Amino acid sequence: MPTVLIGLKEWATKNPEIVTNILKSALTASNQMKNYDDWRVRASEAITDTYKMETPEYWYKMFQGQQGTKNGLTYNMGGSKVFNYADGMQYFGMTDGVNRYKSVYNQVGTYLTELNPFGFNENVGRVVPYDEAVNLFFMKNINDIESTAADKADYSSQATEVMASGEWKINFASGSASIQSNSNKDLEKIYNLLIQAEDSKLTIVGHTDNVGGDAANIPLSKNRAQAVVEYLKQKGIPENRFQLIDGKGASEPVADNTSEAGKAKNRRVVITFLK
Repeated sequence: MPTVLIGLKEWATKNPEIVTNILKSALTASNQMKNYDDWRVRASEAITDTYKMETPEYWYKMFQGQQGTKNGLTYNMGGSKVFNYADGMQYFGMTDGVNRYKSVYNQVGTYLTELNPFGFNENVGRVVPYDEAVNLFFMKNINDIESTAADKADYSSQATEVMASGEWKINFASGSASIQSNSNKDLEKIYNLLIQAEDSKLTIVGHTDNVGGDAANIPLSKNRAQAVVEYLKQKGIPENRFQLIDGKGASEPVADNTSEAGKAKNRRVVITFLK
């Protein structure tokens, strides 16, 4: 998880050296934890002492990640990535331009406003925009810190396990692979999800309704899938992350093609996350 300080803007602005040094200390310890097991053992002891919960052995296992079975169901618990300075600079997009924290922040904000859990909109009013809530000055102000290289996702191997799959209604011009502007919001959601699941590879498959024959619909559906890929590549998603780009035409409908509503549901792009 990224190292984030939550505090009063006015105080932090007046005391930049203190805030920077707090971050530097935390990130120095994180670098040690990332590289040395005895530091992870000591961190597990510190969590037990701080929160008065469980044992150091419990937290160490949670840190490493563990798998178990309960009532016939397999579950995964724990497994934490320690962020050092290099990881943090990458996570906030200061080294490669891809601000992962911003994507998560905006996506959660969208969920809160659209789903309105517990009357969020009525009780809270709004989600503070990312640029108002986050100040990266203090991270950038850190000097002379030891930090091993940031972890990077590896897309060289074939992925086989399905993590999640979703169907997206991306609007295209009639008979065309040109994405219409009213799909921008959904495309942004897709991008944010890809940033959050950065280690996953992807398959993107386009589908059409049954208007026209296979000779037109199959290449059209693949071109539409490719159009989504091109949008994501322009946003910084690497090409080698796309394991399959294909089009199925009208061969796999999810609704009745005898109605306009059904045809609209069949015109879709399916994105599957693999690991």
